[in-house]
Amino acid sequence: MPRRIGETAPDRGGVRAYQEAKALLDHYLSAQHGLRANSHELISVVRDLLARVEERGTELTADEFREIERKVDSCVRGHYLLQAARDGDPVTVRRLAGEASTPVNFQDPRTGATALHYMAAYRARPALRELLKSGRCDFLIRDKKGRLAWELASSADDAAMARLLLRKTVKQAAEQDVVLRRREAETR
Repeated sequence: MPRRIGETAPDRGGVRAYQEAKALLDHYLSAQHGLRANSHELISVVRDLLARVEERGTELTADEFREIERKVDSCVRGHYLLQAARDGDPVTVRRLAGEASTPVNFQDPRTGATALHYMAAYRARPALRELLKSGRCDFLIRDKKGRLAWELASSADDAAMARLLLRKTVKQAAEQDVVLRRREAETR
């Protein structure tokens, strides 16, 4: 495992910074982390870092590295949460959702789905309970097909989950002064 970015000296040159950023990317894309190499968001974060190094031709500060490391960590945690949601794994969901640094509303770059969408689609009730305990879910996020999580639960023939998610969606929309179209506010 490469050194943690925050532990490196801020006075290294651009070549060294480039090598460390590349090592960080390789580390997170390794089999150890189980991420696919086509994780567009993760790759774009690190590419941004590398572009800054090349553009400036100088060293990056420790603060800049910490910012990039935070973004990469957030992306990795988001991908872990999505995988746990797809697997319906309540233990992993509880652990990840309980950490403030895990973005519980992280969207799959390919589908736009959040963990909430996957749990609704796969009828993963125990995992959903753990995610809801975090109190940080955004029920108004749509996937790339324009669907809300409650609609996926309804399509998966889980009426109880669909009703719960619909109630939470309507409540959150009211709290945020968001107007839901009639189609979205009706049960199916």
